[in-house]
Amino acid sequence: MVLITIIRVLFTDIPFYLWLNQLSENHFPRIPSEWKLINPYSSNQYINCAGKDVYGGFNIFFGSSQIIGNFFNFPIHTHMRVNFTIYYIDSWDNHTLTLQLDNNYYFYSKDYYTERYDLCGSSLWKDDFEQVSIVQLHKDNSLTVSMRVNLDQAPDDESYGFREFTIELNVYYNCAEFYTECNFQGQVIKICNRQPNLTRSSQPTQIKSVRVPVRGRVILQSINYGKLELTEDLNCINEFTFPKYIP
Repeated sequence: MVLITIIRVLFTDIPFYLWLNQLSENHFPRIPSEWKLINPYSSNQYINCAGKDVYGGFNIFFGSSQIIGNFFNFPIHTHMRVNFTIYYIDSWDNHTLTLQLDNNYYFYSKDYYTERYDLCGSSLWKDDFEQVSIVQLHKDNSLTVSMRVNLDQAPDDESYGFREFTIELNVYYNCAEFYTECNFQGQVIKICNRQPNLTRSSQPTQIKSVRVPVRGRVILQSINYGKLELTEDLNCINEFTFPKYIP
């Protein structure tokens, strides 16, 4: 067994970083598989609005349509920021888009007399767009996104769409985890940012596997074997894992 005498954990102060970026090209090569459209008016999935493709839009998304996005395999995080651009197309008259992020609801309303542009759709009405950014607590490894609008006219008179969908993540509490057995089993002791360091009496008596903090480093030092610096998880530590000791 390797006797580890010094443990150092180096944390990086992580701002929000981009984890997912979809539907941001001017011309979509395809619609990502995470998105599903329920009850569209036509088989088309997107239109071009003033040189930029928009998911949904004129004659596609209307009052009976719903958009669902399912995302999985999130890395460790504590907060998320969801960003996208809504397109209000044609004669919205105080209608409301309801956005659901898991069990949290957000509402966005628009009237046709505040719309400013001729982007796409009917020549009888103007259109508009709005950039949305939402920050919320989120620790799960999955997210379900849902959008629907209470439009009450035909899709050639009222419709909507969106593009530039991104998810940014933040790790406010970030921890290194030390396990007494290989493959992240046995007793676990954590060293976290924003928390006091371990006292010597609370350090594990043996370390056999390590989870490295997000974008951080773990340095383990042994008098007999030298120093080992980790930037990614290590599932089993033995004497052969350490570099040869050079006095």
